[in-house]
Amino acid sequence: MTTRDWFERARQRLNHMLTGERYGGSPLVSFFGFIKWSKLAAIGNSNLVRLTILVPFFGSVILFNEQISSLFRYSDDFLVDIGVSPDSLSKDKFAISRLYFFYFGLSFLGLGAFLYSLRCPEEIREIPSVKDFVFAQESLHSPVITKSNFRYILESHGNILERSSSGDAIGFPKKLKYPPNVEYVIYNLGHELFHSFDWNWNNDDDDDEAPPEPISPPEDESGSAPRQGKGFGDDPDAVTWDGTLKYNYVMGSGYPNIDQMLSDLYDNPKVIWAFTIPFLRHALNFSKDIAFTKFIILDNSRPFTRLFVAFFYSSGFIILFIPTGETFIRLLAGVIF
Repeated sequence: MTTRDWFERARQRLNHMLTGERYGGSPLVSFFGFIKWSKLAAIGNSNLVRLTILVPFFGSVILFNEQISSLFRYSDDFLVDIGVSPDSLSKDKFAISRLYFFYFGLSFLGLGAFLYSLRCPEEIREIPSVKDFVFAQESLHSPVITKSNFRYILESHGNILERSSSGDAIGFPKKLKYPPNVEYVIYNLGHELFHSFDWNWNNDDDDDEAPPEPISPPEDESGSAPRQGKGFGDDPDAVTWDGTLKYNYVMGSGYPNIDQMLSDLYDNPKVIWAFTIPFLRHALNFSKDIAFTKFIILDNSRPFTRLFVAFFYSSGFIILFIPTGETFIRLLAGVIF
């Protein structure tokens, strides 16, 4: 195996590992899906954790002065119980080691809190519960907010399509921005809107009149009719050529083309306003579903930042636990033995 073949094979494995390209996802994608902003908010919104933001910048001045250091000095009887010599040198060494653990633990927590405050979406930081978020959005009764939320969903869907079809120069998968469960929620919303929309809203309501005859599809340059399921695109004739708007978004397999429908709603060219305006008005009836979908997207956004925040939080708590765990083991050993 040549060096080039080895690097190509390693690149493919990295793609599979990070994106979960194979059906069912990968452990790393599942890990990103587990670490969500709403879970990190349980730590990041704590007032005590917020105070640790100061430690990386001023901690050395605050913690390493003589008065604070004296708080980490233990009585001789306690040191003897845990197996530490009560002489002055050993006492100082034991105290300073505890102070180092305390400083670095709080510093890691402070870095995590700093990243969380900068990068966590404001909506999640203020309302980390999906139930409360949906209730708060619904209680406003604002069509403008619902339209804005739906626009955000359409933009996120566009990012998923773009990242799914392209990578950077070294083949790093851009679609890692959102895990598969986000796509699933967006598609579910799209399916609900598709099947509940009155596609014949512009037809004559008079039952005595027969429905209009379908207009024959225009032929392309090759003399063949264009395929259905492609959406409206930039062709003004495509709005009406098959007689029923709905079938512009039905693929040959019979399944709705949700990707194309959502893309057309996002692009919203003037030529299809006859479709997008009533459809967006129809979407207002799904304000709760739209709010729920937006929360899921926000909750899973910025995966690498979430990974770093989780790393700093977990490292900080582990470092702070080390001296406590060591002391517990020493005391337990002294009692048993």
